Amino acid sequence: MEVAGRTDIPVAEGSHVTSTAHLVVTLQIEGMSGVRHDT
Repeated sequence: MEVAGRTDIPVAEGSHVTSTAHLVVTLQIEGMSGVRHDT
């Protein structure tokens, strides 16, 4: 249980980072898709 509790902390931080990274990747994909579609 102690391990799960300690893991909960980094998981929360990692989740926040993952969410931010996901937004950045999504923007990059949309931008690249727009360029490819235009071409």
